Amino acid sequence: MKELEEEAAKKAAKGAEEAIPEIPKKKPYQELKDRARLAVTNAEKGQVGEDLADLVMQRTGRIKVPSKVGSNNGFDGLYFKYSKEGGIVDIIINESKFGKARLGKTLMGKQMSNK
Repeated sequence: MKELEEEAAKKAAKGAEEAIPEIPKKKPYQELKDRARLAVTNAEKGQVGEDLADLVMQRTGRIKVPSKVGSNNGFDGLYFKYSKEGGIVDIIINESKFGKARLGKTLMGKQMSNK
């Protein structure tokens, strides 16, 4: 019986060690600034914008939910904020742009339009 307890204690200690998050080497905003400076392609620049939006939304208490359809179609971000009781109190739909990029025209109308 004692062996089982010791084994359980070892597993619990190992699980606790694995649960400790790795300390980031740079602050998140600095890391994004560095990536933005080094971004070359539109895809890289767009990803930096999406990651920045994700960080801002996370820091304001919002949870990102799936918003892509297919490969990379859909909104860049869909975020919910929940009350303490678990109800949705806020929804934000985000379309990130970088540099001189503008909202595009699609078969369903302009991005972020009411169509």
